[in-house]
Amino acid sequence: MAERCWRMDSQGGEDKKELIRFAIFCILVCAIWCVFYAIRIAPELADPDCYLRLNRVQNLYEGGGWYQTILSRSNAPYGESLHWTRPFDVLLLAGALPATAFVDFRTALFWWGVIISPVLLVTMLLTMLWAARPLLSRQGPFLLGILLFFQMGIMAYCQPGRPDQHSLLILLFAVLFGFGLRLVSGPANRLCCCAAGAVGGLSMWAGLELILVVFVIAAILGLLWIWENGDFAGKSAYYSIWLFVAVGISLLVERGWNNLAAQEFDRLSVVHWSMCGFIAGFWIIVGLISRFSEVFGRRTVRLIFAAAGAGLTAICVLFLFPKISQSVALSFMFPKFFGGQVSDVDPRIIKIWYERISELQHMFSRGAPIGMSVQFAGTVLVGAGFLVYLFRSGGSRNKRGWGYVLVLSLVYIPLSIYRIRWTGYAQLLLMFPMAEMMDRALKRIEGQKPGAMRVLKNVSTVLAFSATFFVLGLAAAWATGNDQTKEQGKEVSIVKICRYLNEDKKWRGRSVRILTGTNFGPEILYRTRHETIGSPYHRNWRGILDTYDIMEAGTDDAAHELINNRGIELILLCLNSPEFGDYEKPAGETKFYQRLFHNECPNWLKAVELPTELSASFKLFEVTNKSD
Repeated sequence: MAERCWRMDSQGGEDKKELIRFAIFCILVCAIWCVFYAIRIAPELADPDCYLRLNRVQNLYEGGGWYQTILSRSNAPYGESLHWTRPFDVLLLAGALPATAFVDFRTALFWWGVIISPVLLVTMLLTMLWAARPLLSRQGPFLLGILLFFQMGIMAYCQPGRPDQHSLLILLFAVLFGFGLRLVSGPANRLCCCAAGAVGGLSMWAGLELILVVFVIAAILGLLWIWENGDFAGKSAYYSIWLFVAVGISLLVERGWNNLAAQEFDRLSVVHWSMCGFIAGFWIIVGLISRFSEVFGRRTVRLIFAAAGAGLTAICVLFLFPKISQSVALSFMFPKFFGGQVSDVDPRIIKIWYERISELQHMFSRGAPIGMSVQFAGTVLVGAGFLVYLFRSGGSRNKRGWGYVLVLSLVYIPLSIYRIRWTGYAQLLLMFPMAEMMDRALKRIEGQKPGAMRVLKNVSTVLAFSATFFVLGLAAAWATGNDQTKEQGKEVSIVKICRYLNEDKKWRGRSVRILTGTNFGPEILYRTRHETIGSPYHRNWRGILDTYDIMEAGTDDAAHELINNRGIELILLCLNSPEFGDYEKPAGETKFYQRLFHNECPNWLKAVELPTELSASFKLFEVTNKSD
């Protein structure tokens, strides 16, 4: 007995040493990545979301108010209401505040924003070690961590210089996955069920993308109750009750008492809280009936009761929230933008802006990154195929757990093909069968004689499973010459033009209203004190429409009217990043931005002479007479 305990303590000690070594390795890799970023890329951030997020946190720090979601300098003069919630803002604020002992808050916030996603990546890697324990053997979770570094869909969101909520959402997805796996795999204590519901509520608060996995886990538990009965009614009850409580608390913290009743689809609202309440109510009723009756002993009864509960819930939701009916109708009218977050915007936005967003392209469309498409296709073919084998195989370590992964994969793989933004979640799920396959291959090598050849085989096996499709994707991108990137236009740095607008004597100390491409609006707001019109967010659809209507106006008078209505003082064109189309003048009718490109200014517009270093990339025009 003493010898057995000594062996268990020894194994536990080895596991801790492996965990420490793995954590150090991950931290070193991410640190090198951040240093490379700081040397080569800073002070640029990845995309407009990052700059607007820093603006938002800066406003909060300067006393803008917790419930203040309107940026007054965007969509000027009306302001822009953001759909983002506060959890990621809190992480940025909490990380930047300690550094204010050494530098000013703005500098601290920027550099914490640079490293926050790699920090969340390290946390995710360690989380995956915990999440995978019920499914993989002893070394399997560490192999999972190696695989994670080669997933383009995940690493794109976790790169340095990308302070947006997607890295947090993928981390929370991993945590939810781990809790769901434990609820499905076998007996789970009450604390685990409650924690799963609480994390589900926090995840919905952080971003409504995660409402899908929260409800899929609830559906899987419900299906297992219908099929097996067992303790799944109790698990579902604790999970759904704490989900309801956590969403309610999150809603109160996010909105306060005065705005609790607002019905919104793109951020946490009473609509989502009510749905969680209906689910919790269903399982409470199931528990009460089960306490006094054996009626649920038959599978048919459970199926009928569950179907009736789902139908009644749908009717109640549609009756209480009539906007949902409108959203469903719109989804049939415009199937390419199915989802609630754009249900209240002008339909023209879908064609001129929404469908052009890179992460909303189909996985195998011309606008998708060819490298990611190749890696995703290869991983799906191999990983999903082996996943089906593991589920059907009688010798699997945790057949029900592999079934759980399979169901989630069947949800997220089609979504990833439909929209690239879901790819990170699908890749995270497919890493599990890939890690199991790699683990089995390595165990076959373990039986061979130790030596250099065995080490070489181990390293080759790990690289073959983790990097093959990654390398094939890079090779495909190189072979095609990055055609997709060329079509989207070269990225333009606007740091220097922002510095000019801040420091030139004509603009210094002033706040002027600027019309420019929608993707440049958030960065101009961050780097200057000026105002902008458009921004790449669906709630600012009026700013997007006005920007496009002005830039694509057929006559100067039509553009002038909109410019006067908005009080625009400057027009900035970025020549190497044509957001609106071709700058070449056609033989027939021209558009406003094309005439500006060729310096054909109306009498109410004056070209600003820019320094040589800026004139090659930008054109700036000043509105001189807004009343004519």
